Amino acid sequence: MLRRTFAICVAAIFCGACASPVGIRIASPLEVQRYLTRNALTAEVPSDFSLNQLRRYDLMAAFKADPDAALVRLHAIAQTEDFPSDALFALAELSFLQAGAGSEQERYVASAIYAYAFLFPEDGRPPLGQLDPRERVAADLYNRAVALAFRRTRQGILTLEGLEGSGVFALPFGSLTIERPPDLL
Repeated sequence: MLRRTFAICVAAIFCGACASPVGIRIASPLEVQRYLTRNALTAEVPSDFSLNQLRRYDLMAAFKADPDAALVRLHAIAQTEDFPSDALFALAELSFLQAGAGSEQERYVASAIYAYAFLFPEDGRPPLGQLDPRERVAADLYNRAVALAFRRTRQGILTLEGLEGSGVFALPFGSLTIERPPDLL
């Protein structure tokens, strides 16, 4: 009897140990597409492209703990590398997310600047590939960031109304001077 109980216990242990710890679930193509193309505009989360940059520079934990400090660090790293396109895209998207989280118009302006620099590389930099999915996202980030940065606010921050000739606005990484002709508005 003892042998039989022991044999059953051993068999149960071996059978349990042979079970696969990994499961498979079939997902619909639409669900997979949504997951693969999620970004700051569609799901209010960073895209995989931006997350890869945070991982590359070991900033994932820093971004979760203090996103503003992580963005300053990412900007500094990108500056030392002459602003590679991957870093510019990540800075544009992550700045847009941070602006939305805190309604900071300065971050929207920063997002627009990064997106513009990503979309229109300076001389000597390779242009974006024709099938680069980040191009459409960056264009949308730019358009949305500009619209949100220059909207009317109660405080009058970064609004073109009342701007007599020019204005200097503080940004997370410096300042921006905006000039407009008096007959613009």
